[in-house]
Amino acid sequence: MNEIFKDFIKIADKNKYNIISIAPLEEDDDLFEEAAEKLKELFNFKGKIDLFYIMTVEGNIILAFPVIENIIRENLMIKIEEY
Repeated sequence: MNEIFKDFIKIADKNKYNIISIAPLEEDDDLFEEAAEKLKELFNFKGKIDLFYIMTVEGNIILAFPVIENIIRENLMIKIEEY
């Protein structure tokens, strides 16, 4: 699990995100289904998603990163909500 968080730190540093929080989102969460549907719509993704991690960054931006086979798929990241 620590490796995943290290990867998020690398992603945040690379993109100059100031992280507020990182949390897993599992299949039984309603937001998981919403994010999975968006992923299918936007990227025509047909694979199995193990889980999503939600990263909240400065500016009240929420990003969802799918994790597939224990790898964070930054290229499939979607912006869930901006408030």
